[in-house]
Amino acid sequence: MNNIKSLEDIDCSYKDYDLYNCLTVCSNQLVDTTNVLKLSSGWVPFSIRKGESPRVWLSAPVEFDSNNNPIKFLDLIVNSEIKHEAVSFVNSVHGFQVIINNIVVIEAGNHNGIDLEIVKIDLSPIGLPQVIGDIKGLKIGGMTMSRSGVKNSNTFIGL
Repeated sequence: MNNIKSLEDIDCSYKDYDLYNCLTVCSNQLVDTTNVLKLSSGWVPFSIRKGESPRVWLSAPVEFDSNNNPIKFLDLIVNSEIKHEAVSFVNSVHGFQVIINNIVVIEAGNHNGIDLEIVKIDLSPIGLPQVIGDIKGLKIGGMTMSRSGVKNSNTFIGL
């Protein structure tokens, strides 16, 4: 159902769609911010863009180099279309939920067409166990970000 791809070949068509005016991520407000999370390798694990229903992209690493940096990936969801059988995805005009191996990876709601709120994140099923969050805050490793925000930024958090 899906081919293993290099970083350059992962679907990045999300760049063709509009950002939400405000994307609230686990209580943190991102205004005109392109990426929620980006790794030093350039990998963007997930992207969310405006649509009648939210437009969602999600990928996962499947191969690593000798320094444990991801070098090969799978597209799991591309523009809200499931690309891997292990992914469960429910999307509506109100929000969406992504589940992998019975773990809610991302859950979002309060969608009004211009704003969206991510209320839960657990990226452990896609190889990022240090990234978890809920309505109280976003935990990255030992740091918690809560009720902060960025505006006009390329990336909220870089790892």
